Amino acid sequence: MLHTRLTKFLQEELAIPTAAIELAVRHREKNPFLLPMILWQYGLVSLEQLDNIFDWLETAPASVLTANALTALNTPPNPMAQS
Repeated sequence: MLHTRLTKFLQEELAIPTAAIELAVRHREKNPFLLPMILWQYGLVSLEQLDNIFDWLETAPASVLTANALTALNTPPNPMAQS
């Protein structure tokens, strides 16, 4: 899945701490495409790292991106996830 591959990329290539990734995952509201922006919003990645993440996402296989996008679109938002 994209989330697993993205997490591995963030940890291994950009040295993003696991705690930072977990924080962003809790706030992404079932949309894996928001994860990079959440990391940046909370100051957990730099603009350069954000660009690297988007570059990586552009090269991810289309089948992985499509499957995750469909899952995100078909998953209703969790109203209890608001903080």
